[in-house]
Amino acid sequence: MPPSGQEDAIKPMSLMAAALWATGAQLMFMWVLTFMMMLRESAGYDLVGRIFCQVAGYTLVLYLLLRAHGPDTRISEFVALRRSNPWFYPLALVMGLSATLPTYFVLTQIEAVYPPAEQLFVWTDVFYKLSMAERVMVAAGTIGLGPFVEELIFRGALFRPLRQKYGPATVIIGTAVLFAAVHLDLQRYLPLLLMGLLLGYVRWASGSLLPPLVLHMGFNTVPFIDLFRYDAPPPPDAPNDVSPTLIVGSLVVCVVAWVLTRMLARHSRRAASARRKD
Repeated sequence: MPPSGQEDAIKPMSLMAAALWATGAQLMFMWVLTFMMMLRESAGYDLVGRIFCQVAGYTLVLYLLLRAHGPDTRISEFVALRRSNPWFYPLALVMGLSATLPTYFVLTQIEAVYPPAEQLFVWTDVFYKLSMAERVMVAAGTIGLGPFVEELIFRGALFRPLRQKYGPATVIIGTAVLFAAVHLDLQRYLPLLLMGLLLGYVRWASGSLLPPLVLHMGFNTVPFIDLFRYDAPPPPDAPNDVSPTLIVGSLVVCVVAWVLTRMLARHSRRAASARRKD
């Protein structure tokens, strides 16, 4: 639970304001990336550089959010960067790892109906042109830094002020919608929305930013397991070797982990309520 007076020190935020802040974070990221491209034309194709541009842009907006909605609150308390029941962490990791295949299955079904437009920048093509050391750096940034700054904004700096004004369901759905929207990818919107709902629920259930961060990192880890298996991108017409049984099994594991998380949240809240009465 937050220290006495900390919750009241956080100023409420409307959903419209949250949308503006989320848009501002993405625009700041794009501005930093554009500035880097002005200095070095190849910066747009530098995967490591793009990650650090996102970190720089999101960090600046995080600072502005703190000044606007929690000027008298410690940043760790403002974003709920605190310990939680230790069982939330393995459950979050299991959910993150097991949610990857079902959400990517949803993506493939969407792309089968609505094929993505031809892109000038193909992430995997650039990835396979890198040295092994550079690929490891990209993986570390995508698994670690990317989720960290995104969670700081969406399940941290936006979540707490929104909870001052709305119930948990509205905040979970609202932050998930914004999380999916700022990625600017229509084909991936539904999978990202589902992921955002899962992240938001774990954030609310655990009362901490750390479990959803673990979940997000686990989710981002799985694609790199496949990427590091090859030295070149597979051809577009390559068969998908993920069996339906594995996809269904992953979904079942994710649902079971979610149910256990829900049960743990109820137990933790009852225990906290009993301690307050004592």
